[in-house]
Amino acid sequence: MVEKNSQIPQYLRIKQEVERMIARGEFGRGGIVPGERALAQRLGANVGTVRRAMRVLAQEGKLVRVPRIGTAVSSPTAAGNGKGFWAVIVPTMEYFYPPVVHTIEEEARSRGVSIVLNCTADDVALEQRLVQQAVENGAKGILIAPAAPMDPVRSPQSLEYLSELSVPAVMIDYWASEGPALGIDCVVSDDFAGAYEATTHMIRHGYRKIAVFGHRLREGQSPHPKGVLRMRGYQAAMADHSLTLPDLPDLYSWDIDWNPKAVRRYVEWGVEAFVFHEDSSASLLIKLLGKWGVKVPDDVAIIGYDNETFCNHTDPTITSVDVGKDEMARRAVKLLEDRIQSGTRGQYRSVMLRPSVVARESCGRNCPQRDTAAKPVPGHVTA
Repeated sequence: MVEKNSQIPQYLRIKQEVERMIARGEFGRGGIVPGERALAQRLGANVGTVRRAMRVLAQEGKLVRVPRIGTAVSSPTAAGNGKGFWAVIVPTMEYFYPPVVHTIEEEARSRGVSIVLNCTADDVALEQRLVQQAVENGAKGILIAPAAPMDPVRSPQSLEYLSELSVPAVMIDYWASEGPALGIDCVVSDDFAGAYEATTHMIRHGYRKIAVFGHRLREGQSPHPKGVLRMRGYQAAMADHSLTLPDLPDLYSWDIDWNPKAVRRYVEWGVEAFVFHEDSSASLLIKLLGKWGVKVPDDVAIIGYDNETFCNHTDPTITSVDVGKDEMARRAVKLLEDRIQSGTRGQYRSVMLRPSVVARESCGRNCPQRDTAAKPVPGHVTA
């Protein structure tokens, strides 16, 4: 069953699911694919959407129409115009990654290359199996956003196996500084700089009592590595502007649902603005504050992180940090393409992209649509 609640168009989700079926060998090499109605019933989609997905697969050379018989799986030499396929492996398709995958697919298609998508659900063992399976199935390269379990937190060294593969791999969104040392190219958004700019944006607009929600999904978990960098960015911005951190227990995302009293203490303290490490929690806080009669942005301003599509559709719309997902995907594809074409190892690259603030209603005080006044973070360099 293909989930409909996704930022990726439904026909592309169906296309990716059929690609996974092909990679698993469900139809066999040259085997006949079930008809469009049968696939639609199996995947929980309408026939027209399945037909569109099948048309794209045929255009990419993965499927061929056989007169009076049906649709068959192409031979390996036909698929992707002889260029094979790239494996794309991400933790989830529910948050952050749909637009990244979409852009990767567009970039790959423009090069005559197809992709096969798999999700790990942040399971390291599953990730390793999927990578090995992709190599065995003939992938020419791997684009991977590593699984990042929270308990225990994964170490960068657990990714060294990627450097030992027989095909190139590029990491997306994690461990930019360690990637080259591990023998892996990588592209990442600068989390420290993003949080620094988010906090500075609020300071420039007159807010002084600024609190931060850390990224820890439940009590007892270790902070996420990206969350640690974002926390440091917030703290650095506050220190650079001689502002005092709240003398209150730290806030985490899970507090909104499970410990709202902790949030209320900040409201009673007189908090003027909240800085978040992701957008979904920012949306939840707006609803919680509304129940207390606290209006956003009239009483408290909010800025999220990741610039998810839904930020344009909340009430109020949510100011957020844009991490450059499209550019991240394009850079990753270029790194992989260069590595495949050169056939060389060594001189691994880490590309770090600079985020920017997209201002909307939740930060108040008549912000411009995009914060163009951002200055370089002191002592910090990004691409």
